[in-house]
Amino acid sequence: MKIICYLPTPGGLSGAPRRLLTLAASFAKHGLFPYIATNNKNKLAQAAMQKDVSVINFPDVGVLARNKLSPYRLGLFTSIKAIVDLLHQNIAFYSVVKKNDFDVIWIRSSKGIALVGLGAFLTRKPIIWDVDYEPSSRGIVRWLHSFALYVSTAVIFQYNKAPTKIFDSKTASKFKGKFLSIIPGIDFHSLNEAKVEHDGRTDTINPSFTILQVGAVCDRKNQFFSLRILRDLKLPNGINLKFIFAGTVFDPNYYKALTQFSVDNNLSTHVEFLGWRDDVHQLMAQADLLLMPSKDEGVPNVVQEAMYIGLPVIVSDAGGMPEIIVQGETGWVLPTDSTEPWVKQVSDCIVNRKIVTRVSKFSHKYALENFETTAWAVRYSLALKKAMKSRR
Repeated sequence: MKIICYLPTPGGLSGAPRRLLTLAASFAKHGLFPYIATNNKNKLAQAAMQKDVSVINFPDVGVLARNKLSPYRLGLFTSIKAIVDLLHQNIAFYSVVKKNDFDVIWIRSSKGIALVGLGAFLTRKPIIWDVDYEPSSRGIVRWLHSFALYVSTAVIFQYNKAPTKIFDSKTASKFKGKFLSIIPGIDFHSLNEAKVEHDGRTDTINPSFTILQVGAVCDRKNQFFSLRILRDLKLPNGINLKFIFAGTVFDPNYYKALTQFSVDNNLSTHVEFLGWRDDVHQLMAQADLLLMPSKDEGVPNVVQEAMYIGLPVIVSDAGGMPEIIVQGETGWVLPTDSTEPWVKQVSDCIVNRKIVTRVSKFSHKYALENFETTAWAVRYSLALKKAMKSRR
């Protein structure tokens, strides 16, 4: 079975592209032959070839190649050029699928549906919509969701509560026969070096304490909440605290407000914004705690990877994060209506390193038992084969 996989990507190897690579590499062990449709000059294509995953050259057309162009703003908020390019892109995708006789089409996110969904639908091939993180159905997003649900043979979610979280109850009930929730796996092999380095860090007494947050700098990732936590912390004497933010600046105005807040609250000596980084695993190996106070999420790749490495995590109760963390044993899930419980938990981790060591051990064990790629790939492969059979 030949599968064409399309993922809108900013070009770098963020969590979603890494996850696709892990899934595609696992498919080959189950009689499936995935091809990633992407620009063969970008980092996703290069990484795919290193993993012996096939790539079919499919660069985005015209203005659609711009990283921050939102398909949700087509019509009133974009130029006629973008609409024309969108049509050309869908025609090109249709041609690629037909020419190469793919059996199944895999598309990530509603943005992916916007960019190639029409072309995919016209091929009359089974469509697997991998939802990942999705904003709630409102406005043009709701239209895209309705179209995606209609044309998809199967819809794959990352956590159980996703359908009712993303869609209204009526829509979720109408299409529930297409729904399947599968907790994603992660590539353990790529994390082993970071795991060893982090183990060495936790085995030594260190007066420094490094907190890491990974994700695009924007309101959804809620870096402001992290800065307020830092502002409210009462640090013990002799502790050198560093808070590192790694991620592309998606919203320049939001970033400007963050830096001004740091200056106004005398946090600048403790805070560092690194921008986009390709060495996130290395950053996790050198950190003591991962914070993810996101306002909305799916199941972030970085949280699962941190758990495997043994980096303790404190996350919000958004999306699927509560479904992969055992409270107090493999990490902590806290609400974001107040910084107070976050400040207390971070303080406990700084003062009592035994807490960090204990959670580090249990989170790694949990990741080994629950995030292994084989079980993920098996369930996903069965879903693909079922979709193929039902379409026939």
